[in-house]
This record gives sequence, structure tokens and C-alpha cells, in this order.
Amino acid sequence: MAERLILHFIPGDSVLHRWDARGKLLALLVTGTLIMQDRTPFLLAFSVSLPLVLVLARLPVGRLLRDTRQGLVFLVMIVLVYGIFSQERETSRVWWVPLSASGLRQGLWVCWRLCLLMAYAALFSSVTSPRELRHAILWLLAPLRFLPRQRIAFMAGLTLRFVPVVLDELSEIQNAQRARMVERCRNPWRRARYVVLPLFRRTLQRCDDLALALAARGYREDLPVQLQYLPKSHLLPVVLLVGLWISGFMC
Repeated sequence: MAERLILHFIPGDSVLHRWDARGKLLALLVTGTLIMQDRTPFLLAFSVSLPLVLVLARLPVGRLLRDTRQGLVFLVMIVLVYGIFSQERETSRVWWVPLSASGLRQGLWVCWRLCLLMAYAALFSSVTSPRELRHAILWLLAPLRFLPRQRIAFMAGLTLRFVPVVLDELSEIQNAQRARMVERCRNPWRRARYVVLPLFRRTLQRCDDLALALAARGYREDLPVQLQYLPKSHLLPVVLLVGLWISGFMC
């Protein structure tokens, strides 16, 4: 298994792994819509249910949390930007930086929603294989006959597979450069060149290998895909989420 688990499909036999990918995709779309709404009860409900869902998925939570430590710097920067550039007139100075209390609260609110969105998206990618995602998108786009459904579904599956591969390549290059004492180079542009150029070359090489593999296997977009029957019980969580969405509009 790859060193980095985040955004990787982790095989298993949990309830979420056995859940049909079409139901999971619909649930993810409705969950993202509910999180984007400015309603505190929805955010609290999804924050409380997230640990329970992780337990049901039987994922290595500790390793997944270690993989997300680098994103904390990005979240802190978002909060500081909101605090500094807030439109509130009255500001309180922390050291030499003028920070707005309302801006900091708004930044924390944005980070809260962003963390929930990324957490549920990472959970979806951990329990859904690229093949299942492709079939789910084909099923979702079935009424839209004018769209290239096979191409869209195939590109979505490749994205789910390729993004963690690129991140793994980046981690491997950084470890190799660290072993060669590149960190002693004080020129940041030169250090970035030692990482970006090998990453770009490896990514292009993987894309070329993938194209040759598809051509060797005779991949065609016009071949029909037989989808399995979707049990109605797998749509029950989606119905509950839609009911929660409708109740939020009525309140």
C-alpha cells in the first residue's frame, strides 16, 4: 500500500464498502449541499456523525489524520486572511497585525465547512473504487444522452486514481531530495526546480504509460456498460438526507 493513505481507495468489507456507489455518490452530493448552507444545526449534525461514519468504514483514522497535518497550515492562513482583511472598523492588535474578531469568526466558520467537505470527500474516495465511481457517474448521467457519458465517467475515475498517485510521487521526490541534502540550498527557486521538474517528468511518463496501456487493451468509449440492479434499501440514507434538506428549507 502507498505511504500516503489520504484520497486512496482502501479495500475493506465494512458497511460503507458494501454500500452501492450510486447511493454513496448521491449521498455525497446532498451532504455537500447541506454543508454549504449557512445553518449551524446541519454543521453540528455532520460534525457529530463524522466519527461514527469513520468507525463504520473501519479505516485507519490515525494514519489518515497524520496525512492531513500539512493542510493545517492552509487553514490557519485562511483564518488569518479573514481576520486581517475584514471590513469591520474596530480591530484589536495582536503584536503588529490588526486582527478583527468578526473576521476571525468568519474565517473559522469557513474552515469548519471546508474541513467537513474535504473529510466526507476523502471518506468517499476511501470506500469507493474508481471502477465503482465510473459506474455511478454513468448511472447518474443516464438521462443526459447528449453528453459523452463514457468519457466523463472515465475521466472522473482517472482523477480519483491519479491525484493520490501524483501526491505519492511528490512525497517520494521530496524524500529523495532530502536524502541528498537539498534542504541546505538557500535558494527557494532552485529547491523548487529540483522538485517540480522531476514531478512533471514522472507525471507525463505515467500518462504516456496509461495511454499505451489503454491502446493495448483496445479501450473504446462506444462499448455498452451493463450496470447492476440498484437495491432500493441502498437509497434509504439518501432519502433521509433529502428529507433533512427539505425540512431545513421549511424551518
